[in-house]
Amino acid sequence: MELLQVSLKKLLSSRLYHDIDSKASMHLNNCNAQGELKNVRCQCYTGFYGADCSIAPDNSIPATVELFPRQWSYYAIDSASEEIQISVSSQDNIIHLYSKVGDSPSRSRFDGLLKGSSIKQTFGQSSVSTVIALHNPSKTDSIIASVSMSSSSTVTI
Repeated sequence: MELLQVSLKKLLSSRLYHDIDSKASMHLNNCNAQGELKNVRCQCYTGFYGADCSIAPDNSIPATVELFPRQWSYYAIDSASEEIQISVSSQDNIIHLYSKVGDSPSRSRFDGLLKGSSIKQTFGQSSVSTVIALHNPSKTDSIIASVSMSSSSTVTI
């Protein structure tokens, strides 16, 4: 009887874990085939970011970008052997610049946050990519932002 109870507990716990894992996988869109689900979280492959690995920065700096209300624009700064300075200007409109080492920043997960219409941020030497995100906090107005970089390191957006 005791052996039957132990076996039943193992079966139920493994089935429960499988059900949770399956539901998480569906909720996270199977990590968009750009990562692997481990412990109910996506671990993204190199170059992909976000909870479901759906963010892949793909444009270059310098850039001029139009951000619609509440829109985000992501930039990945490759590992650098020198300091990199990022400058962002948006005329008189307030823009938010979030940063996170090794992953995409969000409003709740970030290493740094600057707000203003003209922002300069220096990123130090790093062996890991840093992802920066521009965010338009306005609920109604679009803004045009100019992004530039001073350094010879590679940057993608």
